[in-house]
Order: sequence, then structure tokens, then C-alpha cells
Amino acid sequence: MRSRNVAAVAAALQLIGAGAPAAQPYVITKPDWLAKPDAATLARVYPPLTAQLGIGGLVIMECGVQASGRLEDCRVVREAPTGLGLGVAALHMADAFQMQPQSVGGRPTDRGVVKIPIRFAPSPSLQYPDLPPPPSAHALALARELQSLRGDTIAAAQAKIDPIIRKLEDVPRTDVSPEIQQAMASGLRESAPRRIAEGVALRADLYATAITEDQLSKIVDFFRSDAGRAFSLNNDDTRSMGTMIEQEYRRLSAAESHAAYCAIHTCTSDAAAIVVVERKAASGATPTWIEKPSEHQIDEARPQFARSLSVGGAARLTCAVTDLGALSACEVAAETPTGLGFGAAAASLRGYYRLDPTSLDRHAVSGTVDLVVRFPAPDPDPGQPFEGVPPRSASAMALAREIVAAEDVRQLVGSAWIDYSRTARGPLRGQTESEWTAAMQDIATGANKAKTRTDELKAAYLTTHMTDTQLRTALSFVTGPAGQAWRSKLGEFAVKEDRINRAQNDLTWRDVGLAVCRVLRCTETSTLPPAQSSTDNAAPSTAKP
Repeated sequence: MRSRNVAAVAAALQLIGAGAPAAQPYVITKPDWLAKPDAATLARVYPPLTAQLGIGGLVIMECGVQASGRLEDCRVVREAPTGLGLGVAALHMADAFQMQPQSVGGRPTDRGVVKIPIRFAPSPSLQYPDLPPPPSAHALALARELQSLRGDTIAAAQAKIDPIIRKLEDVPRTDVSPEIQQAMASGLRESAPRRIAEGVALRADLYATAITEDQLSKIVDFFRSDAGRAFSLNNDDTRSMGTMIEQEYRRLSAAESHAAYCAIHTCTSDAAAIVVVERKAASGATPTWIEKPSEHQIDEARPQFARSLSVGGAARLTCAVTDLGALSACEVAAETPTGLGFGAAAASLRGYYRLDPTSLDRHAVSGTVDLVVRFPAPDPDPGQPFEGVPPRSASAMALAREIVAAEDVRQLVGSAWIDYSRTARGPLRGQTESEWTAAMQDIATGANKAKTRTDELKAAYLTTHMTDTQLRTALSFVTGPAGQAWRSKLGEFAVKEDRINRAQNDLTWRDVGLAVCRVLRCTETSTLPPAQSSTDNAAPSTAKP
């Protein structure tokens, strides 16, 4: 989820004193940087695949230096590893550098040249959650059997990975060389079985440690039975039906939450307020932007509350501007609607904006500029309502309704609950407690209305593949002590399983990155030379022939 997943990047910038090309006779040995790329700029240019593979590297960029201290005619003189886009990424940052203007003998010169090493470092890998050891071998055996009965097996997970491996082996990619692509395929084929086994084992540990051995034994007994096998919805048809019911839940929840919010906040007025915000920002000169965030980047920054409520908004920022047109600091001047975090979300995008440096005098007032970031309302779900299937009989439907009523919505829509729980962690930056509570109430209203409808869909489907006897057995289980213990843990399971799954995926692709690096010899070629203290100090710039 970008994510979804943006990599944290560290950069080391320093001068390497080397002989200057004949055409550029002055080598700048102690650059005094007025501006360098910040973390947001570095993260923005980091190649996504390279970051996903957890691969870092070193690029040395050689540039001419204008009399103003800005860089020109940059080229990559060293890139390690090659073939992963790091050199191009470094060149994209050239405009973010500016050094103290150069002089030779007291006269300005634009004949300088500088070499700038840039290190790309990926974010730390995700780690599995710490779980206590299973209380006994018998508890672990029961947990593993429960996994198997519910379809959480190594074979099932490997069946999902195999098509990805085959695609890497057989379908040429345009973003990497055939050598790198084959290394990726080999790395995934080697890593996937091991990482899948780790995930399956951790999920077994989760079951074994969260439920008592006696309750776990009764839960397994139920899922072993004909009623339990029918109830667990573990075949292609029932999984497909579960997916459609979950999609209907998401569609209805978003629509009903939006309606609850807009009934109070009148979303049409919010749209008019956005126009007012934009007019106030445009009352001065219109900024000339040479870099702006993409629609995808803006959507990724959208506050989670606004996403859950399907609400658009806007924020006006007043930002300080550097000599190169980058935004160094921003304050929220206005936002609409308030209380959903649009101001903080807009401020998080400042690293993606840059003004045309030649127009700063016209557009920046006292070193600041007004900026409006607009978050369009998400498009309504175009899908048609899911009607489900008709119930087998009135008596079967009555039993099925009792079963579903005893369940928690999290069993039906686990991934949707994870999204909801992430939203519910507490007020966003700039959001008051009362604003957070009000937004949560609107989301809960939509979730409850969606649950009422999808409970009916699930109950009707249960009647189509469970006999009345099986329905009575299932009802006895879900209302009994073992079933209640199982239901009480479903929310915890959903969140922890999500952490396990995300870490498993991240570690798998980091393993693939190691396989790529064995081919590209990353560790042998991407070592940063020893740091020179003159890079980051305030010593005057000098040029030497």
C-alpha cells in the first residue's frame, strides 16, 4: 500500500579531487553548497524497482559549474551497480544543487567542474512481528492442522507465486536487461519457498499462542467436521463469492460513510470553499512550476480519513522558497474541509514542487509563495450492486442469520477491517480529538450499514451449500465457548497476519535483490570512498587549475 510503500533514502555528497578534463581547466576542490537535494527529492527519484529489491548504490556525477553556482552539462562518470536506473536518477537531481559562486583571482568564473558522489540507500527491510513460542508441541500441531483446514498451506501460497516466476522467465521486461530479469526469476524461485514456509510457520505460532490448547482442539474438531468444512468457505466457488461480498461491503461502506459525512458537512459547500481557497492563492502572481507532483503522488498523500469517506478537499500553503525554487518549509494557511488532514497531506508533498528559478523575483514575495494542493474526490464506484444468491429456504435463512449475527464483520472482510483499524489509530497531525471522533463516527455509520446488507448476502450463500443439520452444528459452534474464543481473536489475527504477510513479501523481494547483486557484483562496486570533511562544512569554494 505506495500503500501503498516510498523508500527512505540517505545521501552522502562529497568532492572527489581528480584531474579536470582539458575542456574544463578548473577543478573545484572545496565546494560550499548553498543547496543540496533533500530526502523528499532523493526518495522521488529513487527507481521503484531498485528500491523494492532493496538495492543501494553509488553514482559519481561530473558537472560544470556556472558563475552563479548552479550546475550544468552533468554526466555520470561512475555508476554501481549499473542497469538499475541509479545514474539517470542522479542526473534528475542536478537542478537541486547550488554552490557558492566561484571566483579565480577575485573574478567570477564559470569554467569550474565538480564531481559529486551520491549514495542511494534503501529503507530498512520490514521484519516479522515478535511472537511468543507455542506453549506445547501439541498446540502447534493443532494450529498447523487448523491452517491446513482453512487453506493456509505452503502449496497454496506457492501456486500463487509460480505464475509470477514464469512471467519473469518468459516475458521480456523493458525496464531491465535480460540478465537482470533472469536473475530476478532465479532469485524468486529460490527465495519464495523459504519465505512462504516462514510465513506459514509464523501464522501457526500466532494461532497456537493466542488460543488455549483446549479451545484450539475444539476449534479444530469443528473445522474437521462436514459442517466446519462447509462453513469455512474453502474452495474456488466460495472464495469467489467471498471476494464479491467483500467488494460489495467496500462499495457500500464507502457510499454510506460518504453520505453520513456529507449530511452534516454539506459536501457541495466544501466544493465551493475549494474554489475560494484557490482564488485567494491566485490573488498574486501565478507561480510558474517546473516540477509538480503527479496525480498518483497526490492520491497517495490523500488523508486516510478522506479516502475512507470518499471526500475531496484542498489546502493552501505558504512556503519558503530556496534560490533554486525548491520549497524549504510550508505552513498551512487554509484547508477545506477542516478536520480531515488535508493541510498536513498537502505539506507532505512540498518536496515534489519546484519553481522556475528564473521567475522567482516575480512569483516569490519576501521569499515565500502561495501554493494550493487540490485532492479531487475519488470517482464513485461504477460497479453495480451485488445481489447475491436467493436463500434455499426460509428456515435455512433463519439459521444462517443467527450464525452471521454471532460472527464479527472482521471474519467476512478481514482486509477491509485492517484498513479501518489503521484509520482508527488516533487523530492525524493537525486534527483535534473531536474532529477525529466525528470522522470515526461517520466511517462507523457507513461500516454498520454495509455490514447489515452483506450479512444478508453471506447468510443467503450459507444456505446454498450447507444443510439445515450443518447450519445447526455451525450455530452451536459459533455461539459456544470455543467459537466465541475464535471470534474474539479474529481482529487480532487479521492485523498480525497482515504484518507477517507484508514482511514476507518485502523479505522475498530483498532476497531477489541479493540474487541480482550477485550478478551485478553490487557489494564490490558500490562502496562509497572515504568521506572528506570539506564537503559539508562552510569553507569557501576554491578553484584550482
